[in-house]
Parts: sequence; structure tokens; C-alpha cells
Amino acid sequence: MILLYLILFLAACTDLKSFRIPNRLILTGYLLGLIYQIIWSDHDTFFLYPIYAFLILLLTLPLFCMRAIGGGDCKLLSVCAMFTGIVRTISIGIFALFAAGIASVFLLAVRRLIFHKKDQNKLHFAIYILIGALLEYFLGGILWA
Repeated sequence: MILLYLILFLAACTDLKSFRIPNRLILTGYLLGLIYQIIWSDHDTFFLYPIYAFLILLLTLPLFCMRAIGGGDCKLLSVCAMFTGIVRTISIGIFALFAAGIASVFLLAVRRLIFHKKDQNKLHFAIYILIGALLEYFLGGILWA
């Protein structure tokens, strides 16, 4: 699992720097997730994790179409599914949305009230995916016991 947190950390750093998550990092995450599942999961079920990743892409597609999150963020959440499965990834996504919501209220207040800027309304969502993954790890999942 440390590999997942390393990938999420690198994605957050590149997102902060350029508002982009490189496809090389995403492909590396898919490959490492598959290797992780081959080594650590039952050999009868490891083939399900790419299906879970695809399902997460489908679930995040409406958010992408509404321009709520970027394409790299959708792919990054699907990388999480390669490591954790679909239920834990949904929990990560919910934690990430809560964290981003709280941060956006604070950032909106700071940007408008202190700096008088109204044009910058983007968030680096990869940071909140990392926060969501850490919250899911330390607090437990929202959807699982």
C-alpha cells in the first residue's frame, strides 16, 4: 500500500506544479497495482481489480463531464481501485470530496475577502485524493466495517 501513497503523493506534487497528472504516473500506478494484486491477493480474484478501476472511471465520468474534477483525477481514483478495490476507493472519493469541500470554503473566503480575487476557482484535487486515502486508512472506510 505504500506504493499507492507514493503515487498519490507524486500526483499531488505534479498537480500542484502544473494542474496536470502525467499519464506515465497513471500507467505506472496501474502496473504497480496489478503487480500488487498478483502478489498479495487471491489468485482467483486479482483479475477483478482492473474491472474495478474501469468501474471507478465510469462512476467519475459524470463529475468529469460537469467539470467538477479533471480527467487525471478520475484516472488517479481508478489507480486507487487497483490497490484497494471498489468499496474502499468509493470511501476514498467520499473523504476526498468532503476534504475538498471544506478546503474550498476556506480558500474561497481567503481569495475573495483578503486577496480580492474572483478568477481563480480551481482546486488541486489530487491533494484531496491523497488526504482521502490517508483518512480512509487511519479512520476506516465509510462504506465498509
